[in-house]
Amino acid sequence: MPTARYANRRGFKPRLKLILRIDVGVFWYSYLENPQPGNQLIKQDNPEMTDEQLAYGLQKLQK
Repeated sequence: MPTARYANRRGFKPRLKLILRIDVGVFWYSYLENPQPGNQLIKQDNPEMTDEQLAYGLQKLQK
């Protein structure tokens, strides 16, 4: 899945909210497909987060 974004100022600003929603959607789709990279980033920012908590959250998201 491509991650590069190309836009000029006139095309980008009016569509900023849409672009951000797409980026968030791509993130969650990617996370649900393979949560390991996202979990590593979460643990870097929040070392107190346990594997069990992350697994529980993933389970709830997948329902």
